[in-house]
Amino acid sequence: YPIHGHVSKHFQAEVYAISKCADIIQEKNYLGERIVILNDSKATGTLQVVSSVKIKSAMVLECIKMLNRVVTENNILLA
Repeated sequence: YPIHGHVSKHFQAEVYAISKCADIIQEKNYLGERIVILNDSKATGTLQVVSSVKIKSAMVLECIKMLNRVVTENNILLA
């Protein structure tokens, strides 16, 4: 992924949006819910990076941590 430019800005926005969804799920204290988080990641590959074994970004790592907190109590699908 380019460090600067169009793809990087969209990628960061998508990671932030996924993190914000996880934050809202936790704030609302959803339990046992089936939640789908829709994402237009074809251009930036966000879902591939979030599910990657090797994490290179603190922002992505924080997103994964937030998702892990809410996925234990809910059925969450990133699509």
